[in-house]
Amino acid sequence: MRNEESLMAMRPDLSHLFSAEAGTIESFQNGCLRPILKMQHDLLIAVAKELPQLTLLISRSNNVEDSKKKTIGFFKQQNQIKYLIIGLVAGHFTLNEWKTYSVNSNEFNKRIINMSGERVGESLFDASLHS
Repeated sequence: MRNEESLMAMRPDLSHLFSAEAGTIESFQNGCLRPILKMQHDLLIAVAKELPQLTLLISRSNNVEDSKKKTIGFFKQQNQIKYLIIGLVAGHFTLNEWKTYSVNSNEFNKRIINMSGERVGESLFDASLHS
């Protein structure tokens, strides 16, 4: 049986960064997706470093924004990687969050991939500058 309190307790608290006036989709993104992505950051980076095609794309990037754009594009094109990333996030949902997610899964999947791509693209670009 899932201990939902433990799932919630593992996440970083980012509530101070977001507006209470946000709509349902934005609230879910900021209250659920962002904290999970932050919590899973090291794992996302480890997965991305195992993708030679992605690391090559990032090594050819001119700046951090280009790296983010290429990473997002790569994640969108590679279904296996895309669904792995979505699974790394969705596996940390509570049952109520799953219900919210399932109503707008296409929208939330896009947001997960975009936010992951930005996070990974920036981190790997920064790492490539220091290697």
